[in-house]
Amino acid sequence: DGFAAPWEIDRACVELGGFPLGPFELMDTVGVDISLAVTKSMWEQSYGEPRWRPSPIQVAQVAAGRLGRKTGGGFYDEGDSWRSHPAASPDHAATILDRVVANLVNEAAFALAAGIATPADLERAMVVGLNHPKGPAAWEREWGRERIVEILDELWATEHDPRYRTSPRLRRPA
Repeated sequence: DGFAAPWEIDRACVELGGFPLGPFELMDTVGVDISLAVTKSMWEQSYGEPRWRPSPIQVAQVAAGRLGRKTGGGFYDEGDSWRSHPAASPDHAATILDRVVANLVNEAAFALAAGIATPADLERAMVVGLNHPKGPAAWEREWGRERIVEILDELWATEHDPRYRTSPRLRRPA
């Protein structure tokens, strides 16, 4: 959305959110091409679910041959990281983390509504499988469902992007 630079997002996720890596650092580590292939596969298997459409940023990186560490540069050049870039203001960084967490909780709500997993399975998958600092239910308990919905509704009103469509499950009373 042009809201923040990759290093601002990564820094907010690591320093404020407690994530081991930010999303751009993670893509550089795994390979931007691999990340894009997974995203495309999920999008195609969901028959084009708009929330899962491939990111134009990933497409551009792959087209430019900037695949991450394996090519010496992706979102960061070799030897570079979010640590070597200026931090966003504290308010901006908090808003970045709001967006990330709200979307994690929202996707979990869609998964629960679809019967893909139990709440306990999602918590375990996010914490043990993905090494997140907490699972979506823990984020929701900590931040409150109302706050999550408010963030998503504001994003929808601003961006009009289906990625920010709030799961009906989150609109129900907790």
